[in-house]
Amino acid sequence: MDSEKLTRKYYSKLISLPSARILLFIDVIEGAIIAFRGLEIGILFFYSFLIYSVSLLAILGKRIRTALTLISIFSA
Repeated sequence: MDSEKLTRKYYSKLISLPSARILLFIDVIEGAIIAFRGLEIGILFFYSFLIYSVSLLAILGKRIRTALTLISIFSA
């Protein structure tokens, strides 16, 4: 294969690559999607932790208040 055909072959592939603006735009969109997904997972984790904490406090609230009262009485 002569060098002219080889050069044309690789140059045609180089021309067919997308521009840097398109690649940058795709990268920004992908980064925004990743950030949004991370925020969504974080918020869902916070909600589940909040529901767990409130339900645990509702179940054990009276016992916790009694224990804290006894600790404050006998620690003085």
